[in-house]
Amino acid sequence: MTREMMLTMMTGSAFLLAATQAEAQGRNCGPHAAVTSHLAAQFGESRTMMGLAANQMVLEVFVNAESGSWTILVTRPDGVTCLVASGSDADVIPAALINTDPDA
Repeated sequence: MTREMMLTMMTGSAFLLAATQAEAQGRNCGPHAAVTSHLAAQFGESRTMMGLAANQMVLEVFVNAESGSWTILVTRPDGVTCLVASGSDADVIPAALINTDPDA
């Protein structure tokens, strides 16, 4: 497993814990379609990454590559989506391809 993948998984776990706390407080949550539509309309953000956590929650990262705004969401299996974190100055960095050709 690559270092980047491990870091992503550890970060995602921390965000899921924070999301559970935010959800328990009843803040920043709503139907998935409404939340993602709001991100697109208000901030021009689109999904750049998503993954499934062990507890069946979906983690999504939304980014506006031009403005640098970003948002991290988690969605429960019942469709309730909660905002975990948001910010500015995102820099979308494409992953470098690993050369698997031993003769190169």
